[in-house]
Amino acid sequence: LDRIKSTEIKEIILATNPDFSGDMTATYIAKLINSIKMNIRITRIAVGLPKEAEIGLADTLTLSMAIKERKEYK
Repeated sequence: LDRIKSTEIKEIILATNPDFSGDMTATYIAKLINSIKMNIRITRIAVGLPKEAEIGLADTLTLSMAIKERKEYK
């Protein structure tokens, strides 16, 4: 959070695994970021992976599309 406060960041893209743990992690991080009351856009990559898949195993095209189709996350 200190780094976010000291830098001019316009957007943070959350890229967690598409499973329960990833959902909870993304929610926790978004709440932390929102707690510092800065005008930062928070998005999460679109799911281009099967449920329970590891994000590290995705190919370049899948990741590109996931970022392109990312959604606002609050």
